[in-house]
Amino acid sequence: MMNRIVYAQLSVATSDGTSHHLVKQYNHDRDGYKAWQALCEWYGDLIKNKNAEIVRVKLDGPKLYPGISASDYINSFMNLSNELNKI
Repeated sequence: MMNRIVYAQLSVATSDGTSHHLVKQYNHDRDGYKAWQALCEWYGDLIKNKNAEIVRVKLDGPKLYPGISASDYINSFMNLSNELNKI
């Protein structure tokens, strides 16, 4: 019963959005749990991709200038690289 209520709420909440197709695929069973999982996966991937893009931009930023030591440059690059690998 509650599963169908969750499905109905998700369906209404996403009806005008780009993620409605994720909810609609569970229309036959009105499975709110599976629809919720699909939305979490969809938006989780979007957030990961956005975070990865932010780190990639930061990776392009550091430059080795005369006032910056090579070890600081390498440390910054390695930290950002590791962060990107985790994402």
